[in-house]
Amino acid sequence: MIELRIYRAAFFPALLAVAVVMFSLEDRPDPLPQGLPADVLFDEGAAAAQAERLAQRLAGRQDGRWLTAKEAAAHLGLSVYALHKLTAARAIPFGQDGPGCKLWFRRAELDRWRQGGGSSTR
Repeated sequence: MIELRIYRAAFFPALLAVAVVMFSLEDRPDPLPQGLPADVLFDEGAAAAQAERLAQRLAGRQDGRWLTAKEAAAHLGLSVYALHKLTAARAIPFGQDGPGCKLWFRRAELDRWRQGGGSSTR
């Protein structure tokens, strides 16, 4: 009697071989027609105008960002320890969610504090 499991196991590889041969006999299709190249479509003046509008719109966003103590210390050129001493003395503007919580600083407030005579030594 013929063992059917052997034929069933050989069926899928044979089917795969037929599909590969079928697609390999077909010619390569022609490439799709392309529109204009990107450099023809690109308008440098419009892109520059859009970049200028975005720069004006986003100019103030960096100043409003909250900084961590490490980022604020790096911005001011101080050590984190010196920054914590200034906050403990309430000599520098900062925000805090609650007593003993993480300290937050605004870049614009730090710049104003520095311009007003804030310490710049380590």
